[in-house]
Amino acid sequence: MAGVVTELVDTRPDVLGRIAFVYGSSASSGNAIYLAYFGHNHPGERMWTELLTDTKFINDRSMYDSEPIYDIEYLVEDIFRKRTTLPDEPATDLGIIFPALVKGSSRVRYFANQNARKYIRSADDGDIDCLEEYDVYRLIGAASAAPFVYDIPFKIGEDELIDAATISPSLDALEIEGKDLKYIYAFCRKNPGIRTDLKYWFNVIFFTLFVLPFRKRRFPLINYIQYALKPRRMRRAFREALLREKSGSAVVIYPDQDLGDILDNSPGNLRRNFDHGAQLVRSRMPDIERLLAD
Repeated sequence: MAGVVTELVDTRPDVLGRIAFVYGSSASSGNAIYLAYFGHNHPGERMWTELLTDTKFINDRSMYDSEPIYDIEYLVEDIFRKRTTLPDEPATDLGIIFPALVKGSSRVRYFANQNARKYIRSADDGDIDCLEEYDVYRLIGAASAAPFVYDIPFKIGEDELIDAATISPSLDALEIEGKDLKYIYAFCRKNPGIRTDLKYWFNVIFFTLFVLPFRKRRFPLINYIQYALKPRRMRRAFREALLREKSGSAVVIYPDQDLGDILDNSPGNLRRNFDHGAQLVRSRMPDIERLLAD
């Protein structure tokens, strides 16, 4: 997603002034926050192609030692807080919305800054929280703590929170106020199909049979079930996005080929993913231009 964001704001320098809010689930919550705080100067390319190549961040061998595959704590405290520190004030008026899931439940907490809250009327499955009241770095960590790959929740207020992309990967559950809104959707995986689903379910079954039973720290069973059903939620998100695109109120950007292994954080794979997102924006730029011109 960092490649999509970078290419979009670099190609259309005026686009930040025309975006009311940005919604990002899971790791994209960090992209949303950094876009709002840095604007055109956000360090997304450096983060996702250089800093995250460290083996401290991802090590697939650790899954057999009951350690996190993705070390989100390292991502938050060393990469975000120390090496790509946020400015004291956002550089833009961009609204930010992203979800986090209360561990062991289906209740979502939607964190939104003041610029975004004025657009949200209600949430079907959770609460609207003031992003400004919390440590923003810890919020990014909570939103990124996915089942199967990171089994340690982040304590935010009274709740322990984890990745909510399994429940709310898009805006579907939010009632957004405002007429004639236009949308640019950027999905990190291709539109779910038989091949994609089979690959996803193979990974879920592998972790369930050969990894999960041996882990010392686990989330409640409900959270792993939610993760296993994620393709169903993604289909709904795709349908909503494609319906809006068909009506002329959206442009949908998503990979048209399989990206590299999510457990491969080699410089080459990270660069390939970043460049692929940028290329997709370039391929859809005529449609984006029409959307912004209407």
